[in-house]
Amino acid sequence: MTRYEIWRRTETDAVYIKTGDIPATASPDWTDTGAPAGVPSCYRTIAVDAAGNRSNFSEDDCAVRPYPEGTERPGRPAGLTARQDGSQAVLSWQPVPGATGYLVYRDWNDAADPGTRIQDRPVAATTVTDTAAPAPSSNASYAVVAVNADRVRSEAAVLPWTGDGYGASLTLAARGSADGVQLTWAWACQNDWCPEPSSVTVRRWNPGTQVWDELTSTLPGTATSYLDTTAPAGATSYYRVQVYGQDGDTPEQIGHGAVPGTRPAAPAAD
Repeated sequence: MTRYEIWRRTETDAVYIKTGDIPATASPDWTDTGAPAGVPSCYRTIAVDAAGNRSNFSEDDCAVRPYPEGTERPGRPAGLTARQDGSQAVLSWQPVPGATGYLVYRDWNDAADPGTRIQDRPVAATTVTDTAAPAPSSNASYAVVAVNADRVRSEAAVLPWTGDGYGASLTLAARGSADGVQLTWAWACQNDWCPEPSSVTVRRWNPGTQVWDELTSTLPGTATSYLDTTAPAGATSYYRVQVYGQDGDTPEQIGHGAVPGTRPAAPAAD
């Protein structure tokens, strides 16, 4: 090989655009000083030999150029919820001061691999319906990003998609009350043989840190319910329950599910 072509495609480009042409060395290196800040940019390379023969495109490699230091970004959208409406997903969130629109993504992984935009342009509303919602059991996530008048983007608010709830070898339900959110489940072996349940783990999605917080991992395998007394009042929480069985030294997951649950708001003081 004598040189490499570098092609870039940002989130708003329809096709890959050639952005670099560098000589082949033992350790090729190139900096894209023209990449837009805050926007996913994906790159492919083509190797070219002395006769001008060109290879196929390489696999994508994506990254996000940081905003310059001191750039004021909108706040991350708060209060993101998602409910199932038939085969659709209805997402809602709280308005962000200074935001002029919102980008909504399906199948979000991270900022460099944000999945699929539901709309071509930012939406002004704070409720969006996804008519192509994935199955609740797909482990997909939605994300909402606020955009201001200068097209500067916020950090993403991310939410796992659970629909109305689902289970694999597990029937799972949630009911909110003044005391918290009560989770109930029933496990059933779906194979010719399963080890007996030995423990149950319950997790709740944390919208602040955007990770699953472990509420307990010490429930016995015979447990069929858990009361989350720390669930925030007046909000929908999202739960994941995993049932483990043990046949040997290492526990294995033999059932799992996820479900939303809403603890009612506290009554107003007289």
